[in-house]
Amino acid sequence: MKRQINNIRRRFIKIFLLGRKIIQKIPLLLGSTAASRSASTGFEPSAVVTLADAVVVITGSYRGIGLALAETFLEEGAAVVINGRNQKALHQTLNQLQNRFPKVFGVASDISTSSGARLLIEESIAKFGKIDVLINNAATSGPTDKKIWDIPEEKWSSVLKTNVTGPFLCSKKLIQWARTTQHPVRIINVSSGIVDNGAPLLSAYTVSKMALEGLTLSIEEDCKGEKPLVTAVSIKPRSVMTNMTKGYYAATEYGLLDDPNVLAPIFRFAATAPPAEIMGKTFSEPAFQIDPVGEIVLNNNLSGIQAVTIGPETFKPENLSPGVNRAGAYMHLLQNPFRICPAVAEAVTQAIFDPEIHGYPDPKYTDLRKFLSEYLGISSDGLVFGPGASELIERALRTFSNRKAQIILTRPTWGLIIWPTLTRCGVSPVEVPYKGRLKTKDIRHDLDGMYRQITSATRLIYLVNPCNPTGSIVNKDDLKDFLMSIPRHIAVLLDEAYVDYCEPEKQFNLAKHLERIPCHVIGLRTFSKFFALSGFRVGYAYTRPETAELLSRLGLPFTISNIAQRAALAALKDVEFQRRVYENNDRERRRMSEAFDQMGIANMPTHTSFLLFDCPLERDRMRNDLKKEGIFMPNVDGVFEITENHAITSIGLPEHNQKILDYLSRF
Repeated sequence: MKRQINNIRRRFIKIFLLGRKIIQKIPLLLGSTAASRSASTGFEPSAVVTLADAVVVITGSYRGIGLALAETFLEEGAAVVINGRNQKALHQTLNQLQNRFPKVFGVASDISTSSGARLLIEESIAKFGKIDVLINNAATSGPTDKKIWDIPEEKWSSVLKTNVTGPFLCSKKLIQWARTTQHPVRIINVSSGIVDNGAPLLSAYTVSKMALEGLTLSIEEDCKGEKPLVTAVSIKPRSVMTNMTKGYYAATEYGLLDDPNVLAPIFRFAATAPPAEIMGKTFSEPAFQIDPVGEIVLNNNLSGIQAVTIGPETFKPENLSPGVNRAGAYMHLLQNPFRICPAVAEAVTQAIFDPEIHGYPDPKYTDLRKFLSEYLGISSDGLVFGPGASELIERALRTFSNRKAQIILTRPTWGLIIWPTLTRCGVSPVEVPYKGRLKTKDIRHDLDGMYRQITSATRLIYLVNPCNPTGSIVNKDDLKDFLMSIPRHIAVLLDEAYVDYCEPEKQFNLAKHLERIPCHVIGLRTFSKFFALSGFRVGYAYTRPETAELLSRLGLPFTISNIAQRAALAALKDVEFQRRVYENNDRERRRMSEAFDQMGIANMPTHTSFLLFDCPLERDRMRNDLKKEGIFMPNVDGVFEITENHAITSIGLPEHNQKILDYLSRF
């Protein structure tokens, strides 16, 4: 199976490379104009390598990754020079290769020394007349059983000498030859994913690979403004089966690694791509395998990432059976059943006829800011606005996280925005499971568990209260104590999207405690749910002014339209509409919970506009059956453990809730 997958990968990459080669020929077909544009980039066609005519020198190549790459380039028709310090092992490998390939040569030398690097470069040129590609692959892990303070100086120096000085000496000698002969060359430095996150007991290796990427950048910088003779690029391959990884990983982990030949596609690309595509860049090999176009063009954390999409079936009435009632379609995304409030409808109608409505919106959101400042009792400078709370969540995660940051979440949590954003930031969060069970009606956040996970790397804690998707709420005194205990350098994002549905006596008044809480706590609210403005996209964060300034650094002006600002202000002032929404939800959530109890269906008392329950039948069947009645149930199947058959229902209008109860009573 592994071999089949690898073959598929190779075919995919070859197809991609073939397409790129065709694109490269387009300027020749377009004539002088396109050619002049190509020339204006500072890169010449002669710098593009054709492997059939190339000479490739690979350090540390009598085994492991180097040998796999040697075989790859030999199969492409290139002349290859293999290298290593162990003369006996080198010649044994050379003899095996020469039985299959005519254009292979070996140079036994220690490239970490000036004489050894010079010998490799000079002997290669003497044999084949030139060098087109140098792959700095030779490396050693150094001690794998010692922490940084226990590593002997000579061991540390040995790693840096092999992994950094060696590539420097080989690159230096090759660049000097290229400048003398005016022959284009490219240098491929074999880095490691360890530079992004580090690893225990590999400090010398980590530092050396970081330095190797610095070598790539330095070559790029020093070659700027000159004729494009030298192209340098770094590649971060995944861990594969080699002697080095065998000495680090446990036997079971080592057995799961791929063969070194899976790395061939990205090295083939790096050796043949136009210089402008690769110069000075570092490519992630795993990302390239998954998404080559994304890794080449974007060359950032977005490689291999899919766009965040949500496609509610309620938006596709053409897919429904003729005559299906869509009155309960709002329940699918937990929207307000009362739709737009009268005050908002009036404000929007008036806004349409305002001769100034066409202009750019107020970037400071002055009227909305003033009202919310008084409404919450906080400084107006502590408010940050965004087009929905989702954007503010994404912004907070990007603001307070990095590859080394630790983000603490509950499990489960509202993950539509959280997970894609963390992936883009390259962050693997720490998840803290809930306490309690649905059957005992005591599901709750494990605040003590979250606190125990805090380390010096912790940058942000994301807590939804009242919680989506369980409907539970944290005791307000416990929440206050928790926030007071968080170190001041940490940000806590308290998502209060459903707080207005909660009984007032159970709500935690964050605004009241903002100035006393030491950490950077951020309250997050939305107009989408309780205020029935999901289509207007308005959300806001409230915090201390210094934290608001940090959160605003990734914000953009004009993100909330004139009409949306007026709608939000009108909704805040429409107290009668708010009373109707709250009373209906309060009455119906209690009625549904009691009805579930009578039917023997485990459910969680809710403080939100939805109710978590243990579905008595297959969930897809329930949703499909109720759809025929015009009720569109939310789908949270991927949120809970696979062994749990939990579902949620929106707390809607009484007639819609009754349809759900009548249906479930049959099971």
